[in-house]
Parts: sequence; C-alpha cells; structure tokens
Amino acid sequence: MKKNDIVDVEIVDLSHDGAGVAKHEGMVFFVENALPGERLLMRILKLNKKIGFGKVEELLVKSIVSEVSIESETLT
Repeated sequence: MKKNDIVDVEIVDLSHDGAGVAKHEGMVFFVENALPGERLLMRILKLNKKIGFGKVEELLVKSIVSEVSIESETLT
C-alpha cells in the first residue's frame, strides 16, 4: 500500500473533527466528506506508521444517514 493507491473501504465511524474513519489492512484512515455506512473507493493521500489520510474517488454505496431529510415544519 502506497500513496495514490485506490482502495475499497467502508466508513465505520466519524472522527472528532467530522472526517470519516475507515480501516484497511490494519491501518486507520481519515476520509473527508464520508459518512458511516458508506462504501467507497478511496485514494490514499498520506501514510504514517498506523494512520493514513484519503479522499473519496468514487461512492459505491451511499449511507442511509445522507438520505435522511428533516421536514422544515419540525424546525419551527
């Protein structure tokens, strides 16, 4: 696994700053603009010993979280 590789991952959680968290080959990756439950192709941007950073290349399975809408009437 190296920088610019594209891997298939599932987002399992959100970090404290809102990035999606994925695990691949024993490493934890932080992915901007990703939600728990999504499966995606991720481009590896940076690798450290145990963690890495990636970006979404292609969304394969959309999260049900992104499909939930709030009725405007409930906000008033």
